[in-house]
Amino acid sequence: MRPVLSAALVGFALALVGAPLQADSPPDAEAVAKAARNFDEGRAAYLAGRYEVAASFFEGADAAVPRPQALRMAIRARDEAGHAARAATLAGQALLRYPDHEETRKLAEATIEAHRASLHRLDVTCGSPCVIAVGARAIAGNARKRWTIFVEPGETTVSASFVSKQGADQQMIEARGGGSNALTFLPKAESGARQATSPPPLAPPSSDPGDGEPAEPAATNGGGDAGEIGDDEPSWIAHPGVFIGLAVATAAVGGVTIWSGIDTINEPGAETVEEACVGQGTECPEYQDGLAKQNRTNALIGVSVGVGVVAAIVGAVVTDWSGSDEDDAVEAALQVGPGSVGLGLGGRF
Repeated sequence: MRPVLSAALVGFALALVGAPLQADSPPDAEAVAKAARNFDEGRAAYLAGRYEVAASFFEGADAAVPRPQALRMAIRARDEAGHAARAATLAGQALLRYPDHEETRKLAEATIEAHRASLHRLDVTCGSPCVIAVGARAIAGNARKRWTIFVEPGETTVSASFVSKQGADQQMIEARGGGSNALTFLPKAESGARQATSPPPLAPPSSDPGDGEPAEPAATNGGGDAGEIGDDEPSWIAHPGVFIGLAVATAAVGGVTIWSGIDTINEPGAETVEEACVGQGTECPEYQDGLAKQNRTNALIGVSVGVGVVAAIVGAVVTDWSGSDEDDAVEAALQVGPGSVGLGLGGRF
């Protein structure tokens, strides 16, 4: 830490403390000091013509203590560095965060207008506060429900991670100059629960339309007349082995998910990221590595929940647990709790 703060740094720190903030409570002294240091470094880099470096510092200042002044300087620095999409994206954030701040609004509107024809606009809505990544790059900014993002023309993916540490399915877009899309992201657990409210519809019996005659009925388990339905089970009733296979798959995917979660926590780890990324903003390699592993874990969680839900439906709805012999009896127990699906098996084979 520097023994003497520059006049610009002191002025920005006083502005942070004295001006009204959007948060319910003022930031702590450490956050104010971090924001002031980043702003001072950004100002020095901007005056030296190192615009990309300056933008990273200004974004870091805004992340530590959100303020219009830091966001405006980040917009200018990205624009000067030739990063049109990032400059317009920051401008979109400025309009959402400070719609009544005249100086900020004018700069944001002018920046977006200058690049509107060459960029593709994305208006993103999240079911709960989220952060956004375009491709492998995280968008600078704190979690919120609404985002306005601009991307270069071409095919790319957009993904969201929620404050609740849940993920959402990636969405693919084909960006074009002057185009736009509206995207919505919901946590995977929420969308999965909605899909699991009813079992899938049963397919009608198939027939051969080739000769206009009904297809030959399948042989019945009872050994009676092939044309008589009697007490035979419908063809969609599943053998317990199907459920057992799905249960094993759920356990296997769950194990991989646990490993991924532990790997995300340990490598690179929060302390390593904090130490290595001082003053570098979200472009820091350690931060990007941690974000990629977090997205991987979120995706595995979604797969685990999906396989578990399918297993639950198969076990509860379409599996014949009665068996044809007492020696083949299998008992299954299904436990559903907040954020988890438990599957238990017992009996003789």
